[in-house]
Amino acid sequence: MGAEDYTDNWHVEDSVVTAARGRGAALGGGVPSPTAGAVLRSIAASLNAAAVVQAGADSGVSGLYLLEGMAGDGILTSIEADPESDRAARESFRESRAGARVRSINGAPLDVLSRLTDHAYDLMVVGDALGAGAAYLEQARRLLRPGGAAVFLAVLGDDERVSDLGQRDDDTMAARHFLGELAEDPSVVATLLPVANGTLLVQIPPA
Repeated sequence: MGAEDYTDNWHVEDSVVTAARGRGAALGGGVPSPTAGAVLRSIAASLNAAAVVQAGADSGVSGLYLLEGMAGDGILTSIEADPESDRAARESFRESRAGARVRSINGAPLDVLSRLTDHAYDLMVVGDALGAGAAYLEQARRLLRPGGAAVFLAVLGDDERVSDLGQRDDDTMAARHFLGELAEDPSVVATLLPVANGTLLVQIPPA
């Protein structure tokens, strides 16, 4: 058993998260591993996040972890482009009895993010968005309060294709360029973790 398999087994999921994970599997979409979910929960808790926005609802798995870590009266804005995934996420939130704390929006994430209020969020989470990292980070800089953070899930792509230099399709090259520039960007504090096809943490320091 590898280290990540061990940590995934170590994080115990309740029946609501297990059901949400099953919905995601039935739809064929990617959902964050238990370890990646726990990272989201810990970051939300460390920020005492009262306002979180996520781009990509992944049937509710990441949202359920976020809600666990957020402030008790915190609001999660969950954006999902695919109608079936959006419905699955809404069902997961209803099962968790957290529906009143979730604002679910069915729409293209970047379009929706562009209409949200500046500096109104503590945390932004981006699901599988290979090739669009720079566009999402631009929105994060606008939406996050000073000291807020953005988390990018599966930032290395399926099978960690970004780390395979033989892969040269447009999305992979864009992701590689985004990560390369970010590694040397003094305006943020960035950490890339070898969890669930790459989990990237980007903090916007206070001025």
